[in-house]
Amino acid sequence: MQLQVKLNDKMTVSLEVANQKELWRQLSGLEEILGHTTCKACKSNNTKFRTRTAGEGKRTFEFFEMVCGDCSARLSFGCHQEGDTLFPKKKAED
Repeated sequence: MQLQVKLNDKMTVSLEVANQKELWRQLSGLEEILGHTTCKACKSNNTKFRTRTAGEGKRTFEFFEMVCGDCSARLSFGCHQEGDTLFPKKKAED
């Protein structure tokens, strides 16, 4: 089945899934990383995706983060060891 899902005011995604379990897996993964559109520091909705690359050759690292355009606060994301999925690196107070 194919679905259009509105994640928030800024984003709508198209998903193609075989069943409800796959739909649930995809939605939970998307919500975990894309559900952070309001800055926790200043409550602004002016957040942007940013990817940075450091190093070169075999020692190249990618950094994924959400950045507030108003106060410059950042929410960093880590990468799971298996697969190409991300997770928010939240501090204890978040």
